[in-house]
Amino acid sequence: MKSILLASTAVIALAGAAAAEITWSAEAVLGFNTDDGPTGQVDNDFIFDDDQEGFYWELDIDVTLSQTLDNGLTAGATFGFEVADENLGQTLDGADYVLFVESEMASLYFGDTAFAAETRWVSAGDMEADNFSEADGETALRGDLNYGNIAASVSYVLQSSWDADTDASGDDQNDYVNQLPSGDDLDQLSIGVTADFGGVNVVVAYQEESDAAGTNFYYDDLGTAEDGDDEGNGDFSTDEIFGISVGAAFAGAAFRLAYASNATSGEDSTGRSVS
Repeated sequence: MKSILLASTAVIALAGAAAAEITWSAEAVLGFNTDDGPTGQVDNDFIFDDDQEGFYWELDIDVTLSQTLDNGLTAGATFGFEVADENLGQTLDGADYVLFVESEMASLYFGDTAFAAETRWVSAGDMEADNFSEADGETALRGDLNYGNIAASVSYVLQSSWDADTDASGDDQNDYVNQLPSGDDLDQLSIGVTADFGGVNVVVAYQEESDAAGTNFYYDDLGTAEDGDDEGNGDFSTDEIFGISVGAAFAGAAFRLAYASNATSGEDSTGRSVS
């Protein structure tokens, strides 16, 4: 009877899960590299190949859950598992978690999701002052709005508690206690707006200075990996940045002119591109 009960419970659980759409995807890599020596050098730092020397392998699984509600909204979540990374398997830890609620006009995202300025900004070539923060492991809250020819996004980084009593080596210290950002739980307001007027596209983006300015909280000193590289997000900028970009297409060519200003460093740049 215990076997029948367990089987019945499993069937009920599967039937309940079937009410939502669940999509699984996976990627497995196996390779061999004869040499992972330096391929170049920048500022006295050697640049290495992506693959390690010898055999390398990894297996990742991604899951998407979604459900269309009676009011027309679509709710769901995405997350992933790293099953193996040059080992024979490990305890599964979820990563890249995003919870979302979407509709044709507005959407809300929470988790490891792109920031607003990053989502909307369009540069014109290689510009120096438009280094808007790019998400990579931070917890963010972003809202999107679509109205006619206008699409807008607003986001914040969510600060969370962090055990500053343990450094990367595992020793009990207070090495990073002064690196913690201060202020509200919401950090670095980010805004991005894009609008189309006939054949002209206009993009405006802005991010405020982060509460972590003057520290390395988000992008450095969160621990040092064994290979000497700092963990954390090297693409997170604590600076206050504003940018405006205008693009148009004529006679089969696309033109774009952009201007960006970094109020924190006092730098600005102008970009022009034709394709």
